[in-house]
Amino acid sequence: MDVIISFDSENIRKVQKAMASLGYVPRLQGVKAKDLANKVILEDWIKNRNMLVFTFFQPVSHYRQLDILLVHPLDFKAAYSRKITTKAEGIKINTVCADDLIEMKEYSGRKQDLSDIEHLKRAAKINGDKKKK
Repeated sequence: MDVIISFDSENIRKVQKAMASLGYVPRLQGVKAKDLANKVILEDWIKNRNMLVFTFFQPVSHYRQLDILLVHPLDFKAAYSRKITTKAEGIKINTVCADDLIEMKEYSGRKQDLSDIEHLKRAAKINGDKKKK
């Protein structure tokens, strides 16, 4: 799962605590989640290590992972103001709006993301048509 977050120290502390409580740890050895709040270290990771994501995973279930996007085109505060909130099993889940998701997929430029964009645009058109009725 890919997520974007606010990189302020209080939020990083909350993310770190939540991941630890679920048994998730950083994938790369020698990196600490708390360093996500350190702009100098974060810039070093991006520029010198070519890190685009910071990955947490569960050591007992390697396929369960969460990628925090370090590089993306969105302003977090603006994207958060446009978030879509849903509930699943009583848990509130915030997701980016369709337009922001499309922008993120365009930015990545990966073949699968470009294919996803077409599906997202079709779904938005269908949903828009339904709302007009």
